[in-house]
Amino acid sequence: MNTTSTTISVNPESVQGFSAKLGKILLEALIEVIGPENIDDEVLKMAIPPDPKMGDFSYSCFCLAQRVKRAPTELAKKLGSLLIDEQPSSGNKLIGRIEVAGPYINFFLNRQTTADLIMDSVSEEKGNYGENNQFNGKTIMVEYLAPNTNKPLHIGHLRNGVIGTTVANLLEASGAKVIRANNINDRGIHIIQSMMAYQLWGNEESPSSTGEKGDHFVGRYYVRFHQEIAKLFKQWLDGKNISIEGADSREKDKIKEEFQKQCPLVQRSHEMLSQWEAGDPAINALWKKMNQWVYEGFDLTNRRVGFTFDRVYYESNTYKLGREIILNQLGGGVGGYAKDGSTVIDLTDVGMGSNPISLIRKDGTSLYITQDIGLAATRFTEIAGLGNIIYVVAKEQEFHFKALFEILRRYGYPWHSQLYHLSYGMVNLPSGRMKSREGTIVDADELTDQLHSILAEIIKGNDTNASLAEVNQRAEAVAIGALKYMLVSVSPKRDILFDPQKSVSLD
Repeated sequence: MNTTSTTISVNPESVQGFSAKLGKILLEALIEVIGPENIDDEVLKMAIPPDPKMGDFSYSCFCLAQRVKRAPTELAKKLGSLLIDEQPSSGNKLIGRIEVAGPYINFFLNRQTTADLIMDSVSEEKGNYGENNQFNGKTIMVEYLAPNTNKPLHIGHLRNGVIGTTVANLLEASGAKVIRANNINDRGIHIIQSMMAYQLWGNEESPSSTGEKGDHFVGRYYVRFHQEIAKLFKQWLDGKNISIEGADSREKDKIKEEFQKQCPLVQRSHEMLSQWEAGDPAINALWKKMNQWVYEGFDLTNRRVGFTFDRVYYESNTYKLGREIILNQLGGGVGGYAKDGSTVIDLTDVGMGSNPISLIRKDGTSLYITQDIGLAATRFTEIAGLGNIIYVVAKEQEFHFKALFEILRRYGYPWHSQLYHLSYGMVNLPSGRMKSREGTIVDADELTDQLHSILAEIIKGNDTNASLAEVNQRAEAVAIGALKYMLVSVSPKRDILFDPQKSVSLD
């Protein structure tokens, strides 16, 4: 029995369906072997093994052995024989077979019986099926989606949103008060880059004048900025007779860093960020206008795929608090300054990185971790009784969250241990990773439109009497359902290789 199995309660008074029936069978056997006086919820706990080959449920006799001062293997053997003897030889038996493995009893359920029980429960309970009180009285925030306002939502965002929605629904069905939160990254160098591109090449056009969704419109300028940077980088390399062919990643990074120091367009974008943070009226007006275009686009996509939120946070409202916290802690001796003048904290003593971590840039502008510090503090101040925050963020940010949680611990926040990063794998294309700056993404709207069109043709072929409105209604419902199923059916830890040409299987 692997210790990474999931522990569950099978107390027949507190669970439903076949779990309750299995709990009753186990309870009867335990009463006969150790007597009712030795039985409580702790003794009744079972586990779901990490590998189906080890059974659907497993019962460990270690706790039981400590309770009655008998050998766990002896108890497992006795209980196992009783449970096997009590199973009917035919008919609707719940347990298909039982295996005793040392101190463990492994239960393999009868698939037909459990399927019938589940379907009966679903038919009877309908929308309430699966509800329980495991998290009654707890308030849990689930943060998901968290898009940047410099590009439209893509399939990676869809995976994030589907995982976040699923987790929120599961927690809510388990009795928790769930706060669905969206933290919109509406400031920073990437947002500035799309703004600068619009300033340089926009010619006063707008989403309404081009007929584009607002998020697609702004995303086009983000891609344009990096296309121009790529051209300038090639010119710079040629002018200095530098070749990066054959250079390792560290050498390439050093070359790119030197280019960025000398590139006027890159430097102008950093100056523009400083001006925005200083409250420049013209730059702030442009920022508000372009962000509004993006919000309107996001809203259309979110409504279409069913992503809803109880609270929406904006990085522009929290980064200043994060900076204040960092500087106050600096005064208290937590953190320091790097040689270039940036504010840093050294976490190398706990194995996090080989260099101190930047918290504020040398020019005083903020980073993602700056606002995450401020946002966490804001939430626990604003929301009475907040128990946990679950951050649904891709695995490429695992180091970021480990660092964030450690920094909050060092800052003395008692709730640092109530934060959890739900890491999930990337969505990659056959050609490699998706890159928004290069425009190599699977757009959420285009993907959903593609699925809708495929399904509409299938439905029209199967039901020639259906009206156009009926066809579109059915096609949309099945398209969204198929997309969500594809994304949630893969374990969050696994990467997804998505082939746009094959799209989503409609089996």
